[in-house]
Amino acid sequence: MTLHLRVSADTARDFRRWEAIYLRHRGSALRDTTFLRFACELFMETWRPRRSNVNYAHIYERDRHRCQSPCCGRRDVTPHHLRFRSLGGDDSDENLTSLCTWCHLEGIHRGQISATPPASNIRWTFGRSAHTVVEGRRRTRASD
Repeated sequence: MTLHLRVSADTARDFRRWEAIYLRHRGSALRDTTFLRFACELFMETWRPRRSNVNYAHIYERDRHRCQSPCCGRRDVTPHHLRFRSLGGDDSDENLTSLCTWCHLEGIHRGQISATPPASNIRWTFGRSAHTVVEGRRRTRASD
């Protein structure tokens, strides 16, 4: 079976260059593998969902593998302790939520977002001046 693809001249040139590099450097284990198959398998392996934090698997499942920030919904989640362990927080389900990498590192840890437990009804505050507050999924006034 032959697959015909239409791509731009630049894409075709890049593909042929990568294919030549692959053919020059592939090991004996890859002698019977085409460059296209190698590239597809590499892509699938790279982007395959990983369940590395087995301890937090039930938290990810509870949160449907989505960032729980009300302004997000990405799937590259990591566990976040709503009350930091350094401030007396624990590993209970009500103190853990799933956040994407950006919301966790840039939002929470850089002070742009704050999240107050419990996980079943998180109070979100956005902006350094707390100009927006969301309780669960309901927006409230910042003065509340």
